[in-house]
Amino acid sequence: MAGPVAERPAAPAGVRPYLLLAALIAVGGTNWGVLKTVLAQVSPLGFAALSVAAACAAMFALAGLAGALALPGRADLVPVAAVGLLQIAAYTLLIFFGLRLVEAGRSAILASTMPIWVAPGAALFLGERLGRRRVAALGLAALGLAVLFLPTAVDWGDGRVVLGNGLLLLAAIAWAATILALRGHRWRRSPLALAPWQLALATAAIAPLAFGLEGWDNFAWSPTVLAALAWNALAGTAFAVWATVEVARALPAVTTSMGLLGIPVAATLTGAAVLDEPLTASIILGLGLILVGNVCLALAGRGRRGCAGAAIVKVERHFTK
Repeated sequence: MAGPVAERPAAPAGVRPYLLLAALIAVGGTNWGVLKTVLAQVSPLGFAALSVAAACAAMFALAGLAGALALPGRADLVPVAAVGLLQIAAYTLLIFFGLRLVEAGRSAILASTMPIWVAPGAALFLGERLGRRRVAALGLAALGLAVLFLPTAVDWGDGRVVLGNGLLLLAAIAWAATILALRGHRWRRSPLALAPWQLALATAAIAPLAFGLEGWDNFAWSPTVLAALAWNALAGTAFAVWATVEVARALPAVTTSMGLLGIPVAATLTGAAVLDEPLTASIILGLGLILVGNVCLALAGRGRRGCAGAAIVKVERHFTK
């Protein structure tokens, strides 16, 4: 999402990147509600295949228009495979199946717990030291996660609800695994050049599953489904990638990273306003603690090589430059 991330140009950024960041938050927050609505009508597996394929076509077009389209080399195989299989294919399938069983706002919150899994994973598998500030930040975020799973916040007697929440947490872990897999990788090509191939690999992984297990004869085509596919390809993928590139070029990496934490907030508010999802005390408190913990993690890792917080910011920065 090299070396340490430089902390920003001397020239003032102006208002444009902040407007684009606000648009990204609005698009990202709205997208959870769009997906929740369409997944009530179609198979998550079939829609995942079509959604990733449509996004792939949009990214090939965007990369071509930007003059960034190029074949990946041998040095690019790790980011293509890690992002294509883990962050896109696995993450998309887990999110789509989980979102069908869980509210849109809650789903976005659980997906935003990725940093909670990156930091201990970096300590366990990469031998990185967490330090007291990062441990405290993790404690805040973990406390928020615990609040979301109190017996008063989730029906532990409903197997479908428990399964849906588990799938969403696994999606966050898959995203975290991508970041850990890319830790220390020396990038050869830009994210815009690699994104089409990552999406192509994800399409190649998901489409045969959808076709082999379900076929296409019974897929519930409708104007809503077609509109959701168009939205995901054009707004959720092409615009989001372009806007994130522009924002990250103009703003510090930590500012961009923390700004994008507004997406689960927007998703929660959209779910409550449009889908009549309950905005309970546990949702508000859990979301607040997770966001504060994530912000503290990002700030604790700022400017330090070899710590989990810096790894998150560095990878996010690469995926948006």
